[in-house]
Amino acid sequence: MNLKSLNQAQKEAVVYNNGSSMIVAGAGSGKTRVLIYKIAYQICTGAKPENILALTFTNKAASEMKDRIRELIGTKSNSLWMGTFHSIFAKILRTEAEYINYKKNFSIYDTEDSISLVQNILTNLDIDINDATSKSIRHKIGVMKNHMITPEEFRVKHAKSTSDKKIATVFEEYQKRLVINNAMDFEDLLLKPIELFQSNNKILQKYKKRFKYVFVDEFQDTNIAQYTLLKMLVNKTGNICVVGDDAQSIYSWRGATISNMLDFEKHFTKCKTFKLEQNYRSTKSILMAADSVIKNNKNQIQKTLWTENNDGEQLILLKCSDEKDEAYQIAKYIQKEILKKKLLHKDFAILYRTNAQSRALEDIFRREKIPYKIVGGIEFYRRKEIKDLIAYLKVLSNQNDEESLLRIMNYPQRGIGSTTLKRMIAFARKHDLTMFKTMARIFEVIDIKERIQKNVKGFRLLLDKYIDLKDKLCIGELTRALVDELGVLRALKSQNTPDSLARRENINELLSALTEFSDDNKKATLEDFLEEVSLISGIDTYENEKNSCLRGGCGNSCFDRRSSHEDTGRCLCRHAQPRKSR
Repeated sequence: MNLKSLNQAQKEAVVYNNGSSMIVAGAGSGKTRVLIYKIAYQICTGAKPENILALTFTNKAASEMKDRIRELIGTKSNSLWMGTFHSIFAKILRTEAEYINYKKNFSIYDTEDSISLVQNILTNLDIDINDATSKSIRHKIGVMKNHMITPEEFRVKHAKSTSDKKIATVFEEYQKRLVINNAMDFEDLLLKPIELFQSNNKILQKYKKRFKYVFVDEFQDTNIAQYTLLKMLVNKTGNICVVGDDAQSIYSWRGATISNMLDFEKHFTKCKTFKLEQNYRSTKSILMAADSVIKNNKNQIQKTLWTENNDGEQLILLKCSDEKDEAYQIAKYIQKEILKKKLLHKDFAILYRTNAQSRALEDIFRREKIPYKIVGGIEFYRRKEIKDLIAYLKVLSNQNDEESLLRIMNYPQRGIGSTTLKRMIAFARKHDLTMFKTMARIFEVIDIKERIQKNVKGFRLLLDKYIDLKDKLCIGELTRALVDELGVLRALKSQNTPDSLARRENINELLSALTEFSDDNKKATLEDFLEEVSLISGIDTYENEKNSCLRGGCGNSCFDRRSSHEDTGRCLCRHAQPRKSR
C-alpha cells in the first residue's frame, strides 16, 4: 500500500498500531482519507476484515468509505463491519433479539411513528398536559433516552412539576407499548445493545472477541449511549481509533457531548493523540475567520490550523432588512456568480438554522426560476403515500406493530372510524390482546355495526393472505400484488389532480425501488428492506452530482430514475414543462 500521498502527520496516524489512538482532525485536514488508509493499512498488516468494526454517522459516508477502501485493497475489504451506529447495532439486535425479550422481526419506529405512539397514549389514557404536544413530549422522551435516563429515574429524580409527572406516566407507557408492539425507536437501537451486553456477558464477550479493531468517525458527535457501547466493546488498552474535531460538534441537541472526546484519553489510558492541522480545503481568509470564532471556546483541544492555500476572496457580510430581502439578495448573488464564473446551480449551498427559514428562499427561487433541492426536507420515505404502504409491509413482517396497523386500518377507506378503533383498543387492553388478534375476534367487540365488523374481518383476511405470501414471493412481487389488490394506483389515477398523479408516481417509484432491492440481493428479506428504509436519512438520498429541477414550479425534485434531465435537456416530472437543463 502506497502512503506517499499522505503528509507526515497523516502517515504517523495511519501506521500507529499499538493500542488506542485519537486523531484530532481540523476542518479540511483529510481525516476521511486518514481513516480509510488506516483501516486499509490494518488489513494489509495482518488484521482480518471481519474483525474490524468501523462506525460512521450516515449510510452515505459508510458507502463512500467502503468504496474507497475497496479501491485501495480490493475485495478482501468486503467483510468489514462498516456502517452507522444505528445500522450496525440493529444488525446485532436482529441476531440476539430473543435475549432481551424481542423477536427478530421487530419494527423500527422513526420520529413520526414515535410521535403517533405518544399521541395514542395521550388519547387512550386521557392525559392532558398544558402547553405540551405529542411532538414536544416525544422530544423530551428522546432527550432523556439519549442521556440514558429511564422512566423510573425520570419520575423519581427529575419530575418536579405536575406536567413532568404526567410526562413520566406517558414515558413509562411509551416504553411498555414499544415492547408489546415488538418495536424499537432510534434511541433503543443504542440502548437495547447496552441492555443486552449488561444482562448477558457471554454475548458481550462474543462481540468483544469479534471486534478486535474499532474505528469511529465524527467522534465529537457521539452521545452517552454510543460512548458507553464503545467502552463495553473495547478494553482500556484495546485497539480503538477515534477521529474527530471538538470544534465541529453540532449535535448537542440530540444528546451528543463533547466530553466524550475531551475525556477519551482519561478512559483509554495508553491512548496516543495525533493532530491533523494542515487544512487542504479552505483559503487563508476562511481559516482565519473560523479560527477567530473557535478560539473563544472554553473547553477545547488546542491545535493550530494552517494552510498553504492562497488568501482567496474575502468573506462577505450582508445586512438585510428582513427574510424576503435576504432571499432576494442571495438569489441575485447566485445568478451573478453563475454568469461571471460559468458555474452550475449545484455549485451553491445555502445553510439555515431552522426549516421555517426555507420558505422565503423557496418563494424567491421559484420566482427567479432557480432550481433547488432541499436536503433533509420531506424525504421520499416520509411522504404520506409511501409511509402508508411501508406500514402495510411492517404489519406483514411484524403483526404486533400496533402503530402501523392503526395507520392502515382505514387506508384505503373501509368505514373503520375513530370510534370503532377506540372500542377495539379498549377490548384489546381488557383481554390483553394485540390489535391484530382483536381483529379476528371483532364480532365479540360490542357496539360496532355488523357492516363495519365485516369490513374489519375482511381486512384481517387480506393481511393473512399476504402474510402467507411473504416468504413465497420476492419483495417487489409481493408489494405489487398488494398495491394492485388495494387499488390505490387506480384511485389516484381516477382523481386526476396534480397532487394525486404525483402521489401515484411516488408509489410507482417505491415499487421500482423494491424490485431493484430484490434484484440486487436475491436473498434479501422484507425485514432487510424495512430496516434500510427506517435508517435512511436525508443526506443519504442526496445526489450531489446532479443539478436540481423544478416540478411544475413547486420546487420539488424528480424521483424518476429512468433518465436524468441533464442528459435529455428536460425534466421528466409529469407536471413540468420541457426546458433546457440549468
